[in-house]
Amino acid sequence: MNEEQAATPCPGGEQPAVRDRFTLEQSVHAAARLLAYAASQGLELDQEVIEKIVASGKLLCMNTNDPTTFPQQVEFWVAYDKLTSAVQPVTTESIEAITSVLPRRGFCARLRETLFGPQRASDKAIRRYKWWASVALFSVLLLQAYWGVGSRLNAQVTELRVGIQEIQEKMSGGASEADAEDRAGQLEALNDELSLRNDSLKKWNMVWKTVFKVLTFWTADDRNEAGDGRNPVKEPPHKELGRNRLDTILALEVIELYVLPLLFGWLGSCLFVLRSLAKEIGAVSYSTEENMVYRIRLFTGALAGLVIGGFGLLHDAASPLASLTPFALAFIAGYSVDLFIAAMDKIIAAFTAKEGGQKA
Repeated sequence: MNEEQAATPCPGGEQPAVRDRFTLEQSVHAAARLLAYAASQGLELDQEVIEKIVASGKLLCMNTNDPTTFPQQVEFWVAYDKLTSAVQPVTTESIEAITSVLPRRGFCARLRETLFGPQRASDKAIRRYKWWASVALFSVLLLQAYWGVGSRLNAQVTELRVGIQEIQEKMSGGASEADAEDRAGQLEALNDELSLRNDSLKKWNMVWKTVFKVLTFWTADDRNEAGDGRNPVKEPPHKELGRNRLDTILALEVIELYVLPLLFGWLGSCLFVLRSLAKEIGAVSYSTEENMVYRIRLFTGALAGLVIGGFGLLHDAASPLASLTPFALAFIAGYSVDLFIAAMDKIIAAFTAKEGGQKA
């Protein structure tokens, strides 16, 4: 007996040539697997459905082109339809993704299986999206801390400059010798503090400039000195402070208006994906086809977070969202991107209806 004959379920090793045998055989095996799942979960099924599914194995040994087998085929498909309706949203693909172990090829794969155990498709999806969520969370924490430091430094520089200006105005108005010495000491202390903040701003700007150069391959010289190169002239302190503040303000605006909302939207979409994945695995409804939807969700969530601030919701004091920060709105938009897109569709539909009415 050859391998082909040994693999066939028919007596005598004969496998009749039938039309769409591959589809029929797949469906028979899928029906048996769904029936086993329904039995393991205690789902109530009609006894006639169970009998038809159990008897469907005989179809694999029949010539399904023979009209005498048509009633049996119809009975099987009707029973299979009732079975799939009874176990929804569970499918054979979801059972396969959650219960079947993925094949391991190569030494590294076998080593991972030895260390971490066998891996299923659902385990792979969980690990992938946990990694993306960890990257998003780390990026948000790192960049928000960096943005907070820059904002605080800029605010302190503003306060120090206001304090120095007030003391200078008082000194120019005339005062006693003791008051003048006291104010001169205060002015010197404030100038020292301002110099320290200026150095901190310079280092803060150096971080984003270095990242920008790496990402854009920018090779322009950014020295803060003037002259002919051989005898450079150092920049005046007030001019250096003004330039550092300008660089800081521009960088803070870019981070606040574009980068952080995008990251918060990405983080919100990661949370939605992980929550949906946990629900589907718990309900045995996850299938590998969902991965494409989840990948698209990550990108649309990031884009929703980026554009959510452009609708002017925070500028309307009567809006229920006015008390929320732009970052919170970006996170919510990334998490509920479906609602965000639905709102955009309604706005577009409203304008389209207006234009259609005017033309009519």
